[in-house]
Amino acid sequence: MRLDIKKDRLDIDKVVKDLKRSKEAVQAKVRAIKGKCKSSEEVIKEKYGVENVKKVLENLYFIKRMTVKEIADDIGISKDTLNYVFVKNKIEMNRAKKNSEKRGQGYVQVGGDRLLITGRFKKKGYTFLRIKDHPNASKAGLIIEHRAVMEQHLNRYLESWERVMRKNDDKSDNRPENLYIRVLERQKK
Repeated sequence: MRLDIKKDRLDIDKVVKDLKRSKEAVQAKVRAIKGKCKSSEEVIKEKYGVENVKKVLENLYFIKRMTVKEIADDIGISKDTLNYVFVKNKIEMNRAKKNSEKRGQGYVQVGGDRLLITGRFKKKGYTFLRIKDHPNASKAGLIIEHRAVMEQHLNRYLESWERVMRKNDDKSDNRPENLYIRVLERQKK
């Protein structure tokens, strides 16, 4: 089999030229479409009739407590696009940092002490509270929620030998009426 190098070369050159032309045509169409499209910030300015996009979004997100999806649907843009606008305008997406009360925050009143709860999470079915000023907290400032509930109910701190038990064995049921204290045998003497 004999190859005709000149002919094959011409065919390759033709294909390359066609590809370049189609690439240029696509780029021209993209430029034309971009010229007709409004930016997401322009859409927001037009919808709400304001110049300051950041203030509008902060008002909707922090004051009116709308979710990003609700705001995006209201404006008529995608959630991802709105997330980009939030980042571009340096709007913190965590309401907890903007508002004084963080998620999981509250207080535990024990005796005369009012202890701030700065975090809450679950592990193996138990709820843990982050209370750094609690005298019985771990080094990380953690205490298990049912102990804090019982301490608040009794209005005193529990001793290390006092165990809080549940009547119904449901790890997530930390109501005071479901909890009772069991004293370890060693400490009864």
